[in-house]
Amino acid sequence: MSRAEDLRAAVEILTLVDDLATARIATDELSRLAEQFPAPALHAYAAHATGAMCLAEGDVQAALRSLREAWALWQELELPYQAARVRVLLGQACQQLGDHVAARFEFDGAQQFFQRVSAQPDVARVNMLRHAGSSVETHVLSARERQVIELVATGKTNKEIAVLLSISERTVDRHVSNILLKLNLPTRSAATAYAYKQGMIGRTG
Repeated sequence: MSRAEDLRAAVEILTLVDDLATARIATDELSRLAEQFPAPALHAYAAHATGAMCLAEGDVQAALRSLREAWALWQELELPYQAARVRVLLGQACQQLGDHVAARFEFDGAQQFFQRVSAQPDVARVNMLRHAGSSVETHVLSARERQVIELVATGKTNKEIAVLLSISERTVDRHVSNILLKLNLPTRSAATAYAYKQGMIGRTG
């Protein structure tokens, strides 16, 4: 169980820093543990990590399936903090699908629990994600940001993008950060998946 918790935490950290290759290794190990030992808590950890991994990779529908399974398992195990953390991820997934009513429902449920137990860092994170979600509704990418996301989606590094667009690498960094914020996406990989899903590749000039 200790290993399972370590692996789930590793997946969360690694996806935040966009090290998806290592995060996938940790996710797969956790899934193997859950298959080997049929304990409900192990299955909850595995579903939780898989949902976070799929969300980072841009496979939102798969993320929703795993996260809903994780939420149900944490509820059955009477571990409300873990269940609330899953609801935050569910809110992010719903935002990415454009279902802002469902996203607000998930965020509200998670935030109410975090406030009740005085988990202030978690409350702050939910507030930040709510703000990011509102940006999706009120902002569109600029022409330059559309160029950057197209190049990100083709696998170009920030340095390569800077050369191609004749701008500084620092400016590219800022554009990438703005894109992730406006679209409420956690990683470059998720931005790539978004660009392909929206048919943006090859469309910008």
